[in-house]
Order: sequence, then C-alpha cells, then structure tokens
Amino acid sequence: MANQIPLILNSSTGVIERLSSNDTLCIPTKPPLLRITTNTSYYVATTGNDTNDGSSATPWATLEHALRVIGSYWIDAGVTVTVYLADGKYTSTTRLTYNNPTAGTINITGTHTYSCNITSVQSAGLGLYVLNVDSNANIAEDDYVLIKNATGGTNPQVLQGCHRVQGTPTNQITIEFARMGGVVATGAVSATVTVLKTQLYWSTGHGMWFTSALGSIDKLAIVGSAYNNGYAGLALSQNGHVTLSSSCGITKWQYGVLETSGGSVALNGSVITACTYGMYAWMTNNFETVTLPYITACVYGFYLVGSSLQFSSTHFIYCDYGAYCTASVYILTGVLASYNGTALYARRGSMLSGASGVSFTSNTTDTNPALDTEGNILSYIIS
Repeated sequence: MANQIPLILNSSTGVIERLSSNDTLCIPTKPPLLRITTNTSYYVATTGNDTNDGSSATPWATLEHALRVIGSYWIDAGVTVTVYLADGKYTSTTRLTYNNPTAGTINITGTHTYSCNITSVQSAGLGLYVLNVDSNANIAEDDYVLIKNATGGTNPQVLQGCHRVQGTPTNQITIEFARMGGVVATGAVSATVTVLKTQLYWSTGHGMWFTSALGSIDKLAIVGSAYNNGYAGLALSQNGHVTLSSSCGITKWQYGVLETSGGSVALNGSVITACTYGMYAWMTNNFETVTLPYITACVYGFYLVGSSLQFSSTHFIYCDYGAYCTASVYILTGVLASYNGTALYARRGSMLSGASGVSFTSNTTDTNPALDTEGNILSYIIS
C-alpha cells in the first residue's frame, strides 16, 4: 500500500476519521486514503469538466469539486497544493467547504490580475462612478477592481474598495458604488487599480466555510447577491484558518468574513466592501493581528463579540461604524478611520487601546465613549 493511508468513515456522523501517516494498520473493509507527497497544482476553468483530471490541459469546472478531491487525500507536512482558477465568473448556490486535518498547505488563486491608474473622476451619481483611466487594456464588464490609496481631488478615500465594472470600458471605466450619499469623490483623484479577472459568485447561500486550515486565497473576487442576504462570503470555525492576500476582494454579503468557535483569518491588505458586517468575530478565543485591510462602505466595518484583535494599519472608510466592540479587547496600531458615522464604538466591558495613534478624518463621531472616559457600560477607548 505505497502512498496509501488507512481511512475510517464514521457511519453516524459521516466524518472521515484518518489514522496517522505512520500507522500501518490495514483495515480490509475500509478504503485507503491516497497521499500527496510533493508540491502539486490543479486547475479549474469555466470551460472545464468535473470528470476531467484537473490538469492544466483538462481542468475541472468547479472549485467545489477540486476541494472535494483534495480533501480526500492525505497531504504530507510541508507539501503545498495550489488550485488555479482561470479567468471568468464561477456561479454557485452551494456552500464551499474544506475539511482536511493533515498538515499540507492549500492555496486557491486566480490566474491573472492587471492594473491601471485612475487620473480623475469624470462623474458620480445613481450608484455609479465614471473614472478616467490611463489604460483600459484587459478590463471588461463584470470584472471587479480593487482601489486603494486614493489621493488628490476631493474626498478621494471614498472611492476605495472592491467594485464591479459596468459597461464596456473606453478611456473611462464605470464602477458600481454601494453607498452614494452626501460624501462624493470628485476632481483629480489618482489611484492604482488592481483588476480581478476571476470571480466566485453565489446567487444564494453561504460562500466558503472552512473548518480546516488552508494557506492563502489570492487574485479573486468573492461576491454575494446583496449586503443583507443573511450569508457569509468566508466563514472560519473550529480549526479553520486562511490568509486573504492583497489581491483579494469580498463584497455584497451579510458577513464578509465570519469567525466563530476558534476560526481565524489573516487579512493582509485585502478589501471588504458593501457588507452589513465587513468582519464579524464571535467568541473566537484567540488573539490575532489584522494587517492593512481596507473595510469600506459597510454598516459595521469590524463587529467583535467576546473576541480579541489587534488592528495594524487598518482602513475603516465610509461605514456606519468603523469598529464596533462588545465585551472585547482591541489594540489599535496605525489605523485610518475616514468618513464613518462612528469610527470606534465600545460597549459592555470592552477596551480599545492605542486610539491616540488613529488618524481620524471627517467622521461624524470619532469615538464613543469619548477618549479615556468610561461609558456604554464599563467600556473605555484609551488614548
């Protein structure tokens, strides 16, 4: 049984119970689990078929099938398995899951991203921005774009986020904008745009829900149907963990990222836009650092209940509440909070530390309670 591991299936729960890779026990009535012993790549394309072998020449059609196949293998420690998704829109109504307690790393990535530069805002209104760009090469309708670090003009930061391209680009691109209100970006705004050519779209139901650790998600837009659809774009529980890269966007979900029961996520420069809760952490019982995400145009940027978190260089932009904390602990390092209703809100025994290092710009209310003052039931925001 070379490269095979015995496998036990719990008949009551349906959960696979694997023996260790060093266990030589042979159970004739149980099928063996095949092993992946070296770095391996699989491929998915909109033109593929799930009866294929997942190679670059004959790719699968769905990420769901790819993860199901990979989850059936024992993956050796130190081995990386990468799933490449070709350009295109992948539509699903099924929650995407992955549960494999072995020690390998699973990366999920699109194939291409492109970039251009915004040179100015042409017009704004009716949920749309028309932006002048220096190149429309490799941009098409239904692509998603990530806009960060906008400068110049008036209210440039409002443009930042993950937005769908509408219509056929010329020397301009038109983007859908979730919250057209009293604050509008105008004039000579400049920013670099990252164009995402791969979109995972759910017309209903949860997006991804992981209970085992993966590696990273990169070069993808994870898109739901509406900000109040009741579902999560990415949910982590039990031992679920994943890193979202700087070329990853999440938009149009009730919960952009949902953490519960020990799940965790690393938001390394990723963008979450137009969700009720950009990130919702419920009793995660772990302390983690969130670095450089852009949370824009959400009702609640971060909503924490009974959890601990450190924000490092995090951008809360154009949310009703930038960070909303209940019975939780925050440490703030280099946070930027702009155009929010309330930038930082603490209640029911919460403590936010490091607020003196937060850059507050044009928020209706910067902090509630006021700095260094107890309020909202034994809560403090400490400078």
